Amino acid sequence: MAYGDIQHGSTREHAGDLSICGTEGVSTGCAGIRSDGAPLKILVVPALPQDSKAREDSIALLRSKGIDGIIPFRTMLADLVSETKANRNYQKSDVLQIIRILKNYDFFKGPQMELFKARKKKA
Repeated sequence: MAYGDIQHGSTREHAGDLSICGTEGVSTGCAGIRSDGAPLKILVVPALPQDSKAREDSIALLRSKGIDGIIPFRTMLADLVSETKANRNYQKSDVLQIIRILKNYDFFKGPQMELFKARKKKA
């Protein structure tokens, strides 16, 4: 992912110097090091405004406060759930252990896009 892209799912938009990672960005290493060697400042947010003007204003405000990137909480949680294995023991992490147990008992559904899979015709 190039620095300066907003990434959510499979879409990308340009946002100047601010990088917003979506599902793919987290797994491909969106967070990293600035060109001067300092670590990037990444902010986890519950959500960004849906309105494009309000979203751009929010991004500009965060950029002015020194934030280099944003990861929506939903994306971070989805990545944790997808990468946690139901048959592995996560002794050192209570959060991963709870996710593992919930996965083991099928408390998590697949991604929402699966709702649009072609249905089998009734005979």
